[in-house]
Amino acid sequence: MHSRIFGIITKEEYEEYIECNGELEMPKWQFEENLPPEMDYVDGDVNFEEDCQWLIKCLKQNSNKLEYDENTHVIKFLSGFKEEYFKKKWDTLHSFIHQPDAFDQFCKNTMLPFRMSETINDRYGFYQCDENGGYETFDNFVRYLDTNKEYVIFGSLDYHY
Repeated sequence: MHSRIFGIITKEEYEEYIECNGELEMPKWQFEENLPPEMDYVDGDVNFEEDCQWLIKCLKQNSNKLEYDENTHVIKFLSGFKEEYFKKKWDTLHSFIHQPDAFDQFCKNTMLPFRMSETINDRYGFYQCDENGGYETFDNFVRYLDTNKEYVIFGSLDYHY
């Protein structure tokens, strides 16, 4: 299966990088040298515009509290985005816990602990990386992002898992 790693940093960081270094490209080398355990390989042969549309479409399935400029690739997560983004995951997690045999399944070698973990932090979905190749799951990125701040999507990589 395939998903994407998106280069996303604040607009301020992006502008500073461009001013000091010129063009900002995805740090594919970082993933080739230190491939995360969830990934079999990464590939830079992608359609960036289509990838951005895919990301925005997926984000809007969870929350419309974002603004996106497809010409500049600037995305702004508005107040309330995080809560809407995680609401479905929270409800899913809540449904797992309230199953009649949830504790028994949790204590045994069943799929429930894995499904709960993936609901909290999807290791096989989108990833975010910065200009240096530091990466995290998109769920983790959302938890720590600053709402009402502008971010720039500067690249994408395909990954296989």
